[in-house]
Amino acid sequence: MKFPKTVTVACFHFNQLFEIPDGDNDNAKPKGIDGLLLDTLAQALKFEYKLIRAPENYWGKPTKYNNWTGMIGMITRDEADIGFGITSITEERKQVVDFSTPYSENIFSFATHLPRKLPHSSVYLSPFDVFTWAGILITLFTVSVLIFEQKDTISSSYVKIVLKLFGGILRQPSVNLTWNKKYLEICWYLFCVVLSLSYAAVLFSFLSIPLFEEPIRDFEKLSEAVVQGKYKCMAPEGAYFASTLLESAMPHLVRLGEEIEKNNWFIELKDYLKESNFDERTAVVGVKVILQLKFGKAPLTNKFISDDQANLMNVGVVVNKKFCCKNAIDSAIVKINGAGLYKKILDDEMYRTGLRAVKTAQIEEIIHPFSVNNISGALIILLIGYGLSIIVFLTEILVSNFKTSIQKMPTNRKRTKHIIWKQHFKK
Repeated sequence: MKFPKTVTVACFHFNQLFEIPDGDNDNAKPKGIDGLLLDTLAQALKFEYKLIRAPENYWGKPTKYNNWTGMIGMITRDEADIGFGITSITEERKQVVDFSTPYSENIFSFATHLPRKLPHSSVYLSPFDVFTWAGILITLFTVSVLIFEQKDTISSSYVKIVLKLFGGILRQPSVNLTWNKKYLEICWYLFCVVLSLSYAAVLFSFLSIPLFEEPIRDFEKLSEAVVQGKYKCMAPEGAYFASTLLESAMPHLVRLGEEIEKNNWFIELKDYLKESNFDERTAVVGVKVILQLKFGKAPLTNKFISDDQANLMNVGVVVNKKFCCKNAIDSAIVKINGAGLYKKILDDEMYRTGLRAVKTAQIEEIIHPFSVNNISGALIILLIGYGLSIIVFLTEILVSNFKTSIQKMPTNRKRTKHIIWKQHFKK
């Protein structure tokens, strides 16, 4: 059968996905990755098309009366021949409409705010994890106990022993410590050398590269955070994301889908990716390519897009079951994909997104030269320590001079000074 000269296309407006031209210009072509795919398909099959916008402006969902809303609803009511909008091929949708040969894949992922940079003060604990720090403390106190048990050869208190061993870790000489067991002394010194050198090497690298808080990287962690009330998870209205989560075989995905439905965390498609939806405790689930088209790919991005995936579905052109020429559409899509045209359309749009990110967002230099600012916290602590040491040193000199002057005084004046000393210093 000959392909019709004019085809009615159901669609909805979504930036960079399918951008419907203004009604004033009849010659304007749709933009976005699926808009350009439609135009390429029209050139290949030599047909004109008429765009009809879905009133709900989304894919569509079934109602309780077995009808459909949105773009799919228009096709089921014979108001359109085909539909475009990076539509996932599902069994539920295939009951009411047909689909062409798949031309892409929808990877279901999520996006959150970018991790915040950690303050410089946290860098000094970052070279080792919690378990390593705990092991260091246990080793320090255990060795201190072994030395303290040598009461016949050592006169220091337990606290002094701990401080002296801690000074050894900081490359201070361990004075007035008697080791009855030489192998223990050798092991301790080796421990101090390896620990201090490892810490210094890792610390310098962390000081030159900024550290960021750990983001939620996968759906399992996101599900835990949502169930605990630490996060909320939004989904676009009329899409298949919540249903996909509920139908999953993984318990954490089912829990996440239940929380989305229970709290009615659905957003209209036009407001789906607005900045107001991305506070510090909100995740937005969606198709990964749509998230990347909006926010860009790392490092040229202003959102954290997870590499984890909840599901993967084929994408096809929605076709009316009564449409005559589905086979011609399938053949043309196979040729378009085989020539790499759709991939080029997608790559070009991604490139434009990256250019916008460079112009609008300030991309911070990840690696920078080591400077005084990187060790400002340590320098402040060092200066405070020096200041306290000078104050203690001057106080000791004043007290020593005061005692010396009292010893050189006559007895009657010494008694008076001694009373003053007791009143002011020995209370």
